[in-house]
This record gives sequence, C-alpha cells and structure tokens, in this order.
Amino acid sequence: MGRTTTRTAGAAAVATAALAVLLGGCAAAGPGAASTQGSAGLGEFRIGMSLKDAEATGQFQHGREQPGACMSTTNGQGITMTWSGRYGITMLTADGVSTPEGIRVGSTYAEVKQAYPRPSGPLAGTLDEQFSELHVVYVQVPGNAAAAYAIQFDDTSRVRQILLKLKAQRDC
Repeated sequence: MGRTTTRTAGAAAVATAALAVLLGGCAAAGPGAASTQGSAGLGEFRIGMSLKDAEATGQFQHGREQPGACMSTTNGQGITMTWSGRYGITMLTADGVSTPEGIRVGSTYAEVKQAYPRPSGPLAGTLDEQFSELHVVYVQVPGNAAAAYAIQFDDTSRVRQILLKLKAQRDC
C-alpha cells in the first residue's frame, strides 16, 4: 500500500515543522489521483473519515497504531494522509494538487492572501504574522468550518505544499 511512519503528538509548532519534514518527500501523484483538494477531502478520502471507511476504499491500510501518536502513510495513488485512531483521517495532501480557489504549488503569497483572506482561527494570528514567522499560513477552508488549509511556502514566497487539516486535531 505505502509506507507508514509514526510521530509522537506535540506542540502545534513542533508538529507543523515535523509534518513539513515528513511530507517534504511525498511521492508524486500517480494515475487516478485527485488533482483538486476540495473543502472536505482529496480523491476518495475525507477529513475526519473513520479508519474503517478509509480502508473500505481499498486505497488505505492503517496498520498498527501507536497509542498517543499520529501516523502517516502515502498510498499507491500518491495521496499522503495523517491519521489517528481517535480522529480518523486528520490531514490529506498530494503533489500537484490545487484548491477549488485555484491555489497550487507555485502560487504566490499575494495570491493565497487574496483567495483566503482570513486565518483559520483567532489563535493563529494574522496571515502576515504566520507567514513571516513560520512560512506557513493556516487559512479557513471555504464551506468547511471543521477544516483548515496549512499552506507552506518556499524561500521565494511561493506555495510549496498544501495540506488539508482537521482543525479538531492540531497535533496530527
């Protein structure tokens, strides 16, 4: 199916940094992989989807869970997901995805800010604060109050990766 790794839950900033390292080398999306990461999910997968439902797709095998840890796997279609037994699928991404609002790898920070003018919540700080401190912005997903996009930027202020995350589980 794919590779599975374990990451212990920690502070949100540490988890973001670890996730960026973990997902930085995810495989390119294979044939049949979804190209648009919508407000609820990617391909057959949905944020918050139970592990049982995810396995029923035939494209996910969760293996053995480590208590108190977040797990990550990349399936045969190049979709990388983070999951936990408690929350189900907590994060989805793949190389080459775009959002319904047209943001994709290579989009500028100005384009992201125009498409998503609001941060995902009051504790996240302003978009400019997030960008300058972390080179990541957490924005509200239109049409899904339970989800946020974590959009990572490279050193040229262009989008490097787009993660769709379940807001209820900040550590995964």
